[in-house]
Amino acid sequence: MKVLFIYPDDGFTGRNRFHRGVAQLSACLKANGFDVGLLHISDESIAPQVFLDRVRAHKPDMLAYSSITTQYPAVRRFAGLTRGLKIHTIYGGIHPTIAPDESIETPGIDAICKGEGDEAIVEYARAFESGGDITSVHNFWVRQGEKVYRNQVHPLVTDLDKLPFPDFELFRYDKLDEYVYLKSAFVMCSRGCLFNCSYCCNHQLRELYPNKKKYLRFRGVENVIREIESLREKYPNISKIRFGDDTLAQDKDWFRELVREYKKRVALPFSTNDRVNNINEETVALYKEAGCFCVDMGIESGNDYIRNSLFDRHVSKEKMIKAFHLLEKNGIQTGSFNIIGAPGETVSTVLETVKLNAICRPTTSVNSYLFPFPGSKILSICDERGLEITGLKKSQVERPTIRLKTATEEELVFGFNYFRTLTRLYKSLYRLGWAGGRLASVADTAICSPYFPYRFFNLIYLNKAAVYSERYPRLVGFAKKIYRRYKLLFNKAK
Repeated sequence: MKVLFIYPDDGFTGRNRFHRGVAQLSACLKANGFDVGLLHISDESIAPQVFLDRVRAHKPDMLAYSSITTQYPAVRRFAGLTRGLKIHTIYGGIHPTIAPDESIETPGIDAICKGEGDEAIVEYARAFESGGDITSVHNFWVRQGEKVYRNQVHPLVTDLDKLPFPDFELFRYDKLDEYVYLKSAFVMCSRGCLFNCSYCCNHQLRELYPNKKKYLRFRGVENVIREIESLREKYPNISKIRFGDDTLAQDKDWFRELVREYKKRVALPFSTNDRVNNINEETVALYKEAGCFCVDMGIESGNDYIRNSLFDRHVSKEKMIKAFHLLEKNGIQTGSFNIIGAPGETVSTVLETVKLNAICRPTTSVNSYLFPFPGSKILSICDERGLEITGLKKSQVERPTIRLKTATEEELVFGFNYFRTLTRLYKSLYRLGWAGGRLASVADTAICSPYFPYRFFNLIYLNKAAVYSERYPRLVGFAKKIYRRYKLLFNKAK
């Protein structure tokens, strides 16, 4: 029996990327004797007939879609197309887990998997192949006619070492951008997260499972190292590792063991994510000892109320500044994650986030609009405040999703488009000492002014300012003059 995964690789993280979840499920199916194929769609505009021809070419017995919420519109479109092929179709991933009712009602979808599917998908495929009862498989909701069978979610797999290594070959990893251009391998040492950030799904995912206290699980260090060694044998051009864990150094004893074995048996530069709460002298020393070249951490908002009360981050500015500076002092690059468009967001609060980044001095920043995922705490807050959700976007970087009462869309788009430019501006001003602080106040006043031309600057960003140049030559000339003066000031500060 052949299972064909269809993965719509389009959105926030870029295209033509490896997906570890799909690769893990493929490995579980192959380990149990099933044939597995992949239709990796990196262009959602693919012609319907071309798409259907590619599906037919695999001659699948079952189709399996996987997606996060931002990819759901693509799944809905493709499932509508494959519906006519009369092939049994299942749908798993984050979106059907947090929005199961919507997902099971999607035309063309026969069943959905809630939660982790490593064991459930194998049991389901066995039942389907043998003509057995698919309606009682744990974690699955199955539609038959007008009736939907809703099964309970089984306990989490706590021993991750018993799972096979992800199937990198399914994605033809040697052809993907991550390997060809970045020469990188994506590895995860853990599953789950201890924290309850309101904009994230982890708090609701944790509640699905009977053994929710074991939601954060780490693989054995030996298991992790053996996977990396195996990948290097298959893909000899790998020159760095990307650990995709939410908080790599959360378990200090485990992390010490990883560092010891990693530097002895792998010794490749690596990057990862962590939380500022975990960053101290010992952790940074371990990161440096192991060869870490970059740690990405969340700032999310520079406004204390948004960050701590709305986002449930509960971390002080002082703690964040200290963590970023400590990594920088030890020669480790940093990246910051930032969110724009929270309930109550204004131009002033966006500037607070910009200025906190200027003080923390991350090497780079990844910015996104707040996306209220189904079932998240932040969605409940939006509903309580009567805020309109303007519809699903294909990514968290497309346009604002929440229509705020405190900021216009143009103001939010300006903050998003010019976030890095403004961060460089304030960073250069802060280097000038007292005078720079006064100039920063002037910049605050100008940018927060109701007369500031946000739309004009957004059009410049999109290279659509030619018509404005004709209509408002003085305004364009003034903008260019300000830019030249800022550039000169920035160069002097450097």
